Amino acid sequence: MTALLWACTLSASVYAGAPFYVVKADTLVHLNEVTVTAKRIEHAGDRYVIHVPTNENKNMDEVLRQAPGIWMDNRSILINGTGGTKVFVNDREIRLEGEQLVAYLRSIPAQNIKRVEVQSMADAGRSADLQGGIICLYLRKKTIDGLSASLSLDERTGSRMHTWQPTAFLDVRKGKWNVYASGAYTLRPTDKGRACSVRHYRSDNIAMQSSERVSSPYRHYRLSVGGLLDIDSTQQIGLETEWAGSSLRRNSEALTLLSIAGIARNSRGDYRQQSQYDAGSIATNYKKTLDARGSELKVMGDYIHKSSSSNNFYSVLSLWNNVDTAYSKHTSADYDIASADASVHHRLPHAQQLLWGGRYAFTRMNNKAADCDLLYHEHIGAIYAEYSFHAGRWNGSAGLRLEHTATRNRTDGIHRNSTDLYPHVSVTYAFDEMKQWMLNLQYAEKVERPNFLYMNPTRIQISEYAYMVGNPRLRPTYIHKFYLTLIAAYRYTLTIGCNSNKDIVRPYSRQDALNPLSNYVTYENHRGENDWFVALSAPIDMGRSLRLTVNMVGVRQYIRKNGDEKYDAHNLVFANATLAARMGKGFNAELEYSVHNRMYTSNSQIGTSQNVGFTVRKLLINGRMTVVAGVENLFNRYERYRVVLPHYTTDTEMRMPSDGRKIRIGLSWRIDKGKKAEKRKVESSAAEERNRMEQETKKY
Repeated sequence: MTALLWACTLSASVYAGAPFYVVKADTLVHLNEVTVTAKRIEHAGDRYVIHVPTNENKNMDEVLRQAPGIWMDNRSILINGTGGTKVFVNDREIRLEGEQLVAYLRSIPAQNIKRVEVQSMADAGRSADLQGGIICLYLRKKTIDGLSASLSLDERTGSRMHTWQPTAFLDVRKGKWNVYASGAYTLRPTDKGRACSVRHYRSDNIAMQSSERVSSPYRHYRLSVGGLLDIDSTQQIGLETEWAGSSLRRNSEALTLLSIAGIARNSRGDYRQQSQYDAGSIATNYKKTLDARGSELKVMGDYIHKSSSSNNFYSVLSLWNNVDTAYSKHTSADYDIASADASVHHRLPHAQQLLWGGRYAFTRMNNKAADCDLLYHEHIGAIYAEYSFHAGRWNGSAGLRLEHTATRNRTDGIHRNSTDLYPHVSVTYAFDEMKQWMLNLQYAEKVERPNFLYMNPTRIQISEYAYMVGNPRLRPTYIHKFYLTLIAAYRYTLTIGCNSNKDIVRPYSRQDALNPLSNYVTYENHRGENDWFVALSAPIDMGRSLRLTVNMVGVRQYIRKNGDEKYDAHNLVFANATLAARMGKGFNAELEYSVHNRMYTSNSQIGTSQNVGFTVRKLLINGRMTVVAGVENLFNRYERYRVVLPHYTTDTEMRMPSDGRKIRIGLSWRIDKGKKAEKRKVESSAAEERNRMEQETKKY
């Protein structure tokens, strides 16, 4: 597991334009000018809040990359080094994962967001499967009886790679009705690169190496339409529908050079793989305000249907004996998820709150292939309660969630039932009345249920001597999380913590028992993995126009596959620095550098990585238009991997242009007409089930 605390605590100064005067009796007292300092990032108990200024000319993925504890690349989001992060917009879960989720965040202008709340540990009111924490985006106020909209186009171009992403947002209100729509389309028609792999055998009489020319075009679309009706001043009902889909092709031509006892057994392969999915969903909710303090009843329902398919064709010509072998496979899968959630949030006197409620979710997966089928049902029922308080310099919360899970693998006859309690505790103490110095302690227990990709038993051929296959017998992972954070002078943070995992699911490489020259990747439960980390964040102001944010983290990682084995220990070091400059006349620039050493998971490793990027922005037409230009991965660093097996070690380098140096150009336009009001969206009751379903699309 990667552990990374990337923190950036910012503050902004707001000048109160005119001097103050106080009149008392007949005396005029002239006070000095006052400068009010507003905290950009505010720590509040078990979460922190990023207040996004109206002139923030970035998109949301750029804002989150500089937020405390968050680490992002083009495919994943981690909080304090833990994956599985979920993103919500106005408490409505975003139903995307991986590259699609990052692309979605890139499509949201930061000006649309009022604030961001980040929880490294989800509270008891959220599903226990949210083991990686949550990021909640709250939209800025919108127009009453008016219209707000935004359009953007983002292009990234590299050597033999092009990506375009147009996006659009629309929000219209008339009387008691609020109708909104949003859409995004990502098109990567060209992405041509290569991969090189070398096996280092322990035996001197075997040698193998291969090279591939790879083409991987990709597209993704998303469209959502929703509406809200204010029944009266205390009641609201909403409905939202969404359609999404993607298509990924991976075509490769590989040349494999194999020598056994000095005899060449070379081969040439042609591999064509195509996967796609389409999904539709509908969500509805009902809210009712219960009293003058803002207590609320909330009922949510959600249904999703997703269909996916994969077509694979392989042709291998053995050059040493002129034998041609062809192989094809078609797989498909259907998913249905239905969920409902009801809760009551009491706001009590003396800054106390009580939340209680219940949730039920049903998931059905039907995977079909020529060699095997998998019919899987899952039922999850939960009740929960959480109490929170604020008293003087103390504030905290304590919650408990009871979940019962029943799974039915009808194909393999694997039935499991479990009932578990998941506690969550957070306590914060402020050392001074202004809360410049605070200490926060958090503890929670979570569960990570295997996603559907990991359980899919269908064999997917990657090359002549490599394939991947899922494991339908996977067990859930139970996680104990402990964090202690010191906040100093509002902005500096020092965190020590541990993520202790039992039965953690990890990809594992093995040799094929029937063909020792082949290896495959599957997913297995490992006995345990403990990650202890210390992280420091220190933003440094360098005058009025420069700010340097330096973040560092050190990790001591302990990995044990089986209960009778010793722990393997590794040291991980991460560092990140961002230099931001305001150059006047609407120009802003950022220079970013990040580095990590070798990372370990099971018998696989990810090589050392360094990345440098540079971005310049210009505001035009009173801030309504933003032009962006920059370079990502300036020194063209690529991903490197290593797999260590008993008889050999494999080193692989992937040189895909989508991961290499890219020139970025972007343009966005914002329209806002009418008076201001709070922008709202329909909430959803589905949570972790969507995450596990979306993982199914990330096969290659």
